[in-house]
Amino acid sequence: MTDTELPIEIQKFSLVKGGPVYRLFCRSGLCNDDLEPPFRRPLVLALLVWLPLLLLTILGGRFNSGVDIPFLSDIENHVRFLVALPLLLAGETFIQRLLSPHPQFCYS
Repeated sequence: MTDTELPIEIQKFSLVKGGPVYRLFCRSGLCNDDLEPPFRRPLVLALLVWLPLLLLTILGGRFNSGVDIPFLSDIENHVRFLVALPLLLAGETFIQRLLSPHPQFCYS
């Protein structure tokens, strides 16, 4: 079975395309309709959520000291925002490629 023999609903099906966040990413130029390039969205979003935390802790004087766990020593936040979030967003591109109908994956 070829890609053109599949119903149009199956050809257009996507778990990650659509929705307000996808449209925002496309309009801002962080990705195209095929979620390419896969590295741009995770990097920008990780910096977008981590940099304000960094700036606010510096302005509040809690960067190195003043609390039980200062921001500089809080590895959990760094891993969450700089590793886990980009991996989650990069996984969207992988899932889209894996689940999109391709002729080589269709068996009759």
